[in-house]
Amino acid sequence: MCGLLFFGGNVNIDCLRHWSFATHKKSGTIFRKKFWTTRSNRVVFALLGQEPDNEEAWKTSHETRKPSEQQGNGDIIQEDMDSLINELSQRFEWPKQDPSAKKQASVDPILFHEPGFLKSHVYEDFIKENEQARKRSQVELSMDSDTFMRVFEEARKGWLSCPQCKGLAPPEEIEKWGWCSYCHAELDLKKSPADILYPRLEEEEEEQQKKKEKSNNKKESLQSSSKRVAVGQRAWNISCSQRALQTINPIRQLVQGMAVKPNPDKKLIPLSIGDPAAFGNLKVPREALKALSKVLTEDSAHGYSNSLGNELARSTIASKFSSRHHAVSKDEVILTCGTSGALEMVFNALCNPGDNVLVPRPGFPLFRTLLDNLGVEVRYYDLDPHRQWQIRLEQLPKLVDSRTAALVVNNPSNPCGSVFSYSHMMSIIEMAQRLCIPIVADEVYADMTFSGYQFFSFASLSEYVPILSVGSVSKMFVAPGWRLGWVVIHDRQGLLEKGNVIQGLQQLSMRMLVPSSPFQQILPTLFSDACKSDFRALMETLEDQAMFTVDSLSKIKGLSCPSPPQGSMYCMVQVDSQAMGFQDDKEFASQLLAEESVLVLPGQPCFQSPDFFRVVYCAPKAVLHEAFSRIRQFCDRHHKEKVF
Repeated sequence: MCGLLFFGGNVNIDCLRHWSFATHKKSGTIFRKKFWTTRSNRVVFALLGQEPDNEEAWKTSHETRKPSEQQGNGDIIQEDMDSLINELSQRFEWPKQDPSAKKQASVDPILFHEPGFLKSHVYEDFIKENEQARKRSQVELSMDSDTFMRVFEEARKGWLSCPQCKGLAPPEEIEKWGWCSYCHAELDLKKSPADILYPRLEEEEEEQQKKKEKSNNKKESLQSSSKRVAVGQRAWNISCSQRALQTINPIRQLVQGMAVKPNPDKKLIPLSIGDPAAFGNLKVPREALKALSKVLTEDSAHGYSNSLGNELARSTIASKFSSRHHAVSKDEVILTCGTSGALEMVFNALCNPGDNVLVPRPGFPLFRTLLDNLGVEVRYYDLDPHRQWQIRLEQLPKLVDSRTAALVVNNPSNPCGSVFSYSHMMSIIEMAQRLCIPIVADEVYADMTFSGYQFFSFASLSEYVPILSVGSVSKMFVAPGWRLGWVVIHDRQGLLEKGNVIQGLQQLSMRMLVPSSPFQQILPTLFSDACKSDFRALMETLEDQAMFTVDSLSKIKGLSCPSPPQGSMYCMVQVDSQAMGFQDDKEFASQLLAEESVLVLPGQPCFQSPDFFRVVYCAPKAVLHEAFSRIRQFCDRHHKEKVF
């Protein structure tokens, strides 16, 4: 092997203390394996060419290179140093050195061939290794540090590192011999030196392969396209993305695409969509409308706002959801386009494709719509209809694994109308803490509770579990069309910040953008004392209509309400479909629409809850009375038909 060794200065070398030899399996060439060691104090320079074939030949060659006792040290130093620099200049294109500097250039041979040192990249490593080499070899003086680093770095330019011992060698020698100079690891000469000595990680190789395939596919596509264009045969070929086709919102799909038509002789009564403004009987707070009118006539809210939202609006939400145990700052609030936009942002920040999220059953179907679109698995946990729709907590540990990204809770509930008690919420938080999963709290119905029930936010009770709570003005202020929602970050232990989730949410806000600027500006008014009386009136109306709904439907044959609503604006009604001759709840709802023009949402296709249907009781009481009268006639008629 052709190797270049250089040493000198005030380090005197008389002979080599020991060598060990090994034979390469393929070529039979003998080469050195051990490094130089010194024994005397005379100056010697060595410029080696082809390795001797055996130890005797090597000794003979070495004797011919030993300096004559009669020669002056200065002549030998100058002659061999010139040869050394000339060789290095040709090999590595060194810059020409000042002659006086050449006399100073000397290398401790122990250092030069020390694999541990060859891995060093900084000056401090050289100082440490230099001192250790001196102690090991009893070398009293080596070349100065600055000179050595300059010489070594120039020599090392373009060299390659062995993947096993990390020793450096010129690439042409690696290609020529096919083994490492130091550890003698065999290298695959079918590969390039770069592939041999710098093997990529599997992930990098896969990524490179994917890029290559993508590039090839693109080239083929372009070539194919250009060929069609060249011969004038390009045809229209527009197709929808698979992601779009696979995006399904069960409620919207059922309501907007229902094949069954209502009875034309009866006016349609839709008790299906959770829109409190649908019938016009529930109103947006008057003071909020005045504030909005003023904002729209001014010129202060017609431009873009900060991607996180208006500072005053975010401060209002922060104040609303702060507790005596934990204050929320405006920097922990992000405004979004409704609760749906907030949920999409949160799931995007928390989940990667292949992750899974725990979702309630019955539950809001949009959870699954958003998660499916992200390639995230939905794992359902059940709510108990006979225990006020509480979570069956014993199921959660069986659903959690290393890819579980979050636990979704909805309180007060859509579609169940339930409100979790303080003790049940503490049990949920304790379970999440034990399983080490964050909670995504859908609290769009915050404070919308009936007499005897109290709303607690999960963030106000959690000390350790990080909470991302979402909400909007849609329900509590009867303004779903305003599309004004928010995400509130509760991260007392800094777990979300450590995982860069907060940074991700902020960056996603730049992509999704915030809701309308004028609506942001009236948030302080909505949460002010001026609108409290309107909110109390809303809840009194909803509670009265909820009780009317339960009382009316519970008296109908084949229907029951196992857990009456405690808040929000929904009631889940259990139906004995088979007793009325129907296959399931979906057929029951379809026939009810066809015969009585009353639209309710079946439980199985919409909420993963068979043998139930959901009723929205926001309509005026007179409309509800008419709807429930038709449902009674429908159920009685089908029960009678089955009997006879």
